[in-house]
Amino acid sequence: MKRIWKRTRRFIGLAVLILGIAAAAYAQHQIDILAEKLSIAGLEVEGAELTAEFEGRRLVYSAVLPNSAAEVNVKVAAADPTANMTINNSPATEGKLHKVALEPGPNLIRIELSTPNGRFNRMYVLNATRLN
Repeated sequence: MKRIWKRTRRFIGLAVLILGIAAAAYAQHQIDILAEKLSIAGLEVEGAELTAEFEGRRLVYSAVLPNSAAEVNVKVAAADPTANMTINNSPATEGKLHKVALEPGPNLIRIELSTPNGRFNRMYVLNATRLN
């Protein structure tokens, strides 16, 4: 009887381990899907070049603008057109220009994508420096 119980416990332990690994793999798969859906497919800053090459998984970008630029137009293309988007907490339309006022010096522009139900989000940052 002890022998059967010992084997049963070993089997249960192995089954729990396999289920745990499967659950972790499934969770990682769901995270990968969300990361893909909440990615940007393009980022343009009118009148400036990005200091690093665009790559959708990169979360931080920088651009330098002349002192004469009191505002900048930012255009973001979302990888998933159903994602909600805000730029500096203002609703933004995917693929359309969005005006952002600039102060002299560094300016932080927050681009946030969220799922349609608002449950998950991802933030990108554009550091726009207006020269003095």
